[in-house]
Amino acid sequence: MKRIIIVFMAFVLIFSVSCGSITKSLREPVDPNDKTPIAFEVKKGDNWSTVSTRLSEKKLVSNSSTVKSYVKEKELSNRLQPGKYTLSKSMNLSEIVAVMTKPTDKNETVKVTIPEGLEVKNIAKLLEKKKAIKSSEKFLKLLKEESFDYSFLNGVDKNTYLDGYLFPDTYEFYKESDEKEVIAKLLDRFDQVYNEEFRNRAKEIGLSDNEAITLASIIQREARSIKEFPIVSSVFHNRLKKKMKLQACSTVQYILEERKDVLSKSDTEIKSPYNTYINEGLPPAPISSVGKDAISAALYPEETEYLFFVVQNKGDGSHFFAKTYDEHLQNIKKVCKGGVRLVQLRLKNISENKYLEVATAAKDICTKFNATLIINDNIEVAKKVNAGVHLGQKDESIEKAKSILHNQLIGATANTFEQCLELVRSQVDYIGLGPFRFTTTKKNLSPVLSVEGYKKIIKGLQNKGLQIPVYAIGGIVASDIEELFNTGIYGIAASGLLTNSDEIKIKKIKKLCLDRIKN
Repeated sequence: MKRIIIVFMAFVLIFSVSCGSITKSLREPVDPNDKTPIAFEVKKGDNWSTVSTRLSEKKLVSNSSTVKSYVKEKELSNRLQPGKYTLSKSMNLSEIVAVMTKPTDKNETVKVTIPEGLEVKNIAKLLEKKKAIKSSEKFLKLLKEESFDYSFLNGVDKNTYLDGYLFPDTYEFYKESDEKEVIAKLLDRFDQVYNEEFRNRAKEIGLSDNEAITLASIIQREARSIKEFPIVSSVFHNRLKKKMKLQACSTVQYILEERKDVLSKSDTEIKSPYNTYINEGLPPAPISSVGKDAISAALYPEETEYLFFVVQNKGDGSHFFAKTYDEHLQNIKKVCKGGVRLVQLRLKNISENKYLEVATAAKDICTKFNATLIINDNIEVAKKVNAGVHLGQKDESIEKAKSILHNQLIGATANTFEQCLELVRSQVDYIGLGPFRFTTTKKNLSPVLSVEGYKKIIKGLQNKGLQIPVYAIGGIVASDIEELFNTGIYGIAASGLLTNSDEIKIKKIKKLCLDRIKN
């Protein structure tokens, strides 16, 4: 038995050495003594697949596969530069590739950085703006109509414009490059990053390539901090296992083509296969470009029992994680013990019975500590637990709330002076004015107010002799409190600022607010 093992090990060793030798020899010059100049042109639209074939045909390299494996190994897949080159058989593979990856004229190239989490339509606009391509419309049309030979695209619906598969990175292109060439470079880069390890891992955990990248795109959009990617991933994996809806705001924002800071009830009820508030499981396709960290997180989630997360309001985009609704109730108890007297409960897309169960428990906690409970956008639940209600700009009407609720607080959200006037005319009890700050990348939103915005709106209300409690909302941290109260607001609304503080710190935050009111 020992003899057999020794012979087998010797065979493996000899075979391994032979493979290494073969690889090395294939990268050496075809003929070290032949310095005859050979003209070679890389045309716009070429990629390494077509170029390697022509290099092989001209006997400049041993075979085309060696070229493709070399550029992938050296991460040069997106560096091929169109131009006319003079090569020879005396050049080794590294010299040939070096010539063709060095821009021949710096004035004719443009560098473009495609951010992670960008939708494909915005990638097209960015490339056109940077003059990497002539037409974003042609770029999108090609994505929809052309065929691209990559295994990871098998079964991907072209109507999605291959969203998620154009890899976000920094590229160098000739100005107004051929659109198909640019697409090929982005897909080549994705092919390089989404390697065999990732593909095998996806199969191991029961995900198709499309499902893995779709989940990665949601993680990319939901989490700002890379260190939280695996934890956010664990939340979604845990919800998928329990057949809970993902309830990812980013999927609704994708449908709306608008990154709204706060989704209304009607937003979360939009009928679409991408709406994870009404559909179980993953959407049919990715919702944005994904970086390597997001892909890794989707395939290697942290081991947790978390089922929920919310932004912490620290200003850095980090999140607070919870395992159950009970943890949310514990947070309510903690802030009430710390002296908070107005608590808003916001639950989305759960059964009416479960909503009522959690709201009833929250009401009991608030009553014990003489705090007032406000239910977010659910007038019926508010009525059943005898609580107030807060309505967003696109939620139920104030008139309906007044007809159902009696002697309970009714508040609403505003962003402009005109909206505040309308709410005053509707006789709401208070206004949530904001947002003060965003903690994630936003576009096409109600404008961030900042301190100056609050000053202007509060002064406008005062000039009209209108007195109504106005609470500042949206991304507020402790260091903002003094400056915000100087604008004339009545109070602040905060979530992560409080849930991530202990009772002593909560009391200090409350005292700071009260001191500002007295001043």
